[in-house]
Amino acid sequence: DDATQNLYRMVKRYRDNLPEALKPKMLKDTQEKSIYANDSDYSLGTAASPDVGRSMTVQKFHGSEVAFWKYSDEIQTGVMQTIADLPGTEIMFESTAKGPIGMFHQGVMDVIKGVDKRFINVFIPWFWTDRYRIPLEPGEKLVCDEEEATLVEAYGLDDEQLKWRRWKI
Repeated sequence: DDATQNLYRMVKRYRDNLPEALKPKMLKDTQEKSIYANDSDYSLGTAASPDVGRSMTVQKFHGSEVAFWKYSDEIQTGVMQTIADLPGTEIMFESTAKGPIGMFHQGVMDVIKGVDKRFINVFIPWFWTDRYRIPLEPGEKLVCDEEEATLVEAYGLDDEQLKWRRWKI
């Protein structure tokens, strides 16, 4: 689907722009799988299928926008069976928020409560990147409401970040 093709293009762009000394020798490259001469491969799948991730062995797994997967429970069950508990193994479930429902939310809550000690939560807030700001017009002044004043105090947000936040809301 479109999301899988977008991910493939990002990976291809990254790989194509590596310095020659770091580029792995490729044996096969399709939009679903890249096979390298060093006996490794890279696969992409879509969460539109409940069977994605089955019948393979995985050392590094990155599930993107997990909170929005239609078959999140089925995929997680299948994928987790393919990942060995070995040094160097990485499992990453990332997502933007969808609210207090579903497998992703439950997983985050389980880690926070100490129920699941296999994972760690990493939260990267939107305001850490300079991309999420809108420049003020000449002479424009923002007046913060109570909620915004709390955010400014807690996170050091500036007016361009607040303007972007208002636009997104």
